[in-house]
Amino acid sequence: MHKLALAVFVFLLSWTTTHGQDAAPQAYRGIAWQPVFGKALQLAKKESRPIMVAFVLRGESANESICGEHFLDKEIIELSRKFVCLLAYAKNVKGENGGSTQTSDGYVTTFAQQVTAAQLMKVESEARIEFLEAGQVSAPQFLFVHPGGEKILLRHVWLLSPAELLQKMHKALHFYDPKHVLPKSLAVSTESDLVEIKKLIIAADGKNMMTRREAMTKVAVKEHPMVIDFLIKQTGKDVDQSRRLEAVRAMGQNGQVKYLP
Repeated sequence: MHKLALAVFVFLLSWTTTHGQDAAPQAYRGIAWQPVFGKALQLAKKESRPIMVAFVLRGESANESICGEHFLDKEIIELSRKFVCLLAYAKNVKGENGGSTQTSDGYVTTFAQQVTAAQLMKVESEARIEFLEAGQVSAPQFLFVHPGGEKILLRHVWLLSPAELLQKMHKALHFYDPKHVLPKSLAVSTESDLVEIKKLIIAADGKNMMTRREAMTKVAVKEHPMVIDFLIKQTGKDVDQSRRLEAVRAMGQNGQVKYLP
């Protein structure tokens, strides 16, 4: 009986050890989050890969679902290899689910040997200041940035489905490199679209106030890096106040808070 029990124990120990060793690498086959912000920027430049920043807050239901679902999606993981990825992980928030952090903390522990929670919180601070120049950010939020770090390709704030995130990733890659093959179901930035965007930007920057406001309203719903650049410029501190307010109003009316810094 004792020999049988010992045999069973040895078998279970062997099974646990073997499968534990197999399980550890599995956990690291997810998104390759970079632990150091500065080195991530260097890597992006060196390998000519755009940067994907995911701002996540602990203890809030929408953010928890991002960690528990989106970051484990096989298609998202696969496409993430085309980016240099940064998880900007804020430490604390009084969220809808009473401060529960089971999902996000559980997700972080799956790659804790590669990136620590402290490193992720440092990434959050550095990415927020560098790309958004903000004391705090709304989250969940995804920011896609040119490899050089100087240009925002695309931005989305608040919850979205895994399929929508996948589309955003494809769009960002296409904005960076038009040769990137888009899914057949995803139409974005045809030549006619770009011509229209350029015309709207010219009109929105014109001297006629009525024409300018109408064009501003239309251009604010266009998801393209040229539009982001234009609206950042139009809301700058050195811009005439009336024009600045026109841009802010157009962004608010069209829900562009989801897309624009």
